[in-house]
Amino acid sequence: MQAGVFLGLTDNAALADLIEPCHRAVFNKSIAERRTENPLNASYERIDGSPYQQPTYSRKPLRRRGSR
Repeated sequence: MQAGVFLGLTDNAALADLIEPCHRAVFNKSIAERRTENPLNASYERIDGSPYQQPTYSRKPLRRRGSR
C-alpha cells in the first residue's frame, strides 16, 4: 500500500475506502470499532519483562531436550 502511494498509483483516501469494507467483512465491525475494543498497546501492558532485565550472559541457561 505504501508503495502504491509512493509511486503515485493511489492515495491514502482511496486505500481507506477500499480497506474499510474488507475489514468489516472479515471482522464484522469497522476499523474504529475494533480499535476501541482492542487497543494496540493492551497486549504490551500484559507482558512481564522482568526476566529480561538481567543481562543475557548472567541468566541461567535453558535446558534443551535431548542435550545433556
